[in-house]
Amino acid sequence: PGDAIRYGSASVRFGGSGWDGTALAAAVIDGRPVRSRVVRLEEYGEGDAPATAVGEDLFVEALLTELADGGELVVYVPGFNETFDALLRRVAESSYFLGGEATVVMYGWPAHSHPFAYSMDRRRARESAPVFREFLSVLAERVDPGRIHLVTSSAGAPVVSAALASMRAEFEGMAPAEVRERTRIGEVVFAASDQDSGEFFEMLGSGAAAMAEHITVYASGDDLGLVLTRHLGSGDITIGRLPAHMGEAEAADLRAHADLVTVVDATGASRLAGRGGIWAHSYWFRNPWVNTDLLGVLRHRLDPARRALAPTRDGALWEFPADYPDKLFGRMRACELAPGTDLAK
Repeated sequence: PGDAIRYGSASVRFGGSGWDGTALAAAVIDGRPVRSRVVRLEEYGEGDAPATAVGEDLFVEALLTELADGGELVVYVPGFNETFDALLRRVAESSYFLGGEATVVMYGWPAHSHPFAYSMDRRRARESAPVFREFLSVLAERVDPGRIHLVTSSAGAPVVSAALASMRAEFEGMAPAEVRERTRIGEVVFAASDQDSGEFFEMLGSGAAAMAEHITVYASGDDLGLVLTRHLGSGDITIGRLPAHMGEAEAADLRAHADLVTVVDATGASRLAGRGGIWAHSYWFRNPWVNTDLLGVLRHRLDPARRALAPTRDGALWEFPADYPDKLFGRMRACELAPGTDLAK
């Protein structure tokens, strides 16, 4: 833990020796498991402030090279109880499936990789928010991408929500669109997030949520991981389990902010297409239905109806229909995107 931002890059290798992009694509399309490993990890600067400045310069230079022809950034803010190596591999997978439409960056706040350190990590997450806000300023001012999309999961959610609140206070009096023009914030995704529901709805009322162009929330009533974290010390009712405890007041609030917030109920998807581990907490990246929908959000910026989701709770939530794959392929055919074409993949 510290106040300095440490910059670096990593290379991740998919598959066995001799694999190329064609072999990887074939394995993915066939549904075969693909092994990945981190083969290089380089820190651009470490130690005192001058080294951090050098690291920032090298990092910015690398991103400018990636975005030479324009493009967007996706910044992933992870949860806890996962190793740095595993998170880098997840970021690499996301980068691959985005198909070059965006460059993916991970903001690795100092979380433990042990479940019983949860209370300490909740505190660390909130303490990391000012540094994360500083990092976003570096990206907006020095890299100036088309948009910066934020994806966070589990205990990483307070890092992102606090940053949005900080932007609201920082640019008080400015219209949300003007703020977004400065900060470049686009889509914000809260996936299986340990974000206090009361704080989230307060964000809607205060205008902090409007610092994003749009917010997508993935929630599941079956997420036992968030039940566990509540017993480990959070005590919060979270947006990650919103379908299990949403009342009419919350539903009305979501309907009133339907242009800004989409809440996707993944409960049915986790029961039909994979729970995402014993705790049903990793569904947002392990479940193929939910992961596909997330790509529709980040890569194509499609609204939920065009992503083949169905409204529920009188329009407060969206859910995966039981015949989701058939409906999705129907949407693709209507757009002349036959399964197997480059964009469909």
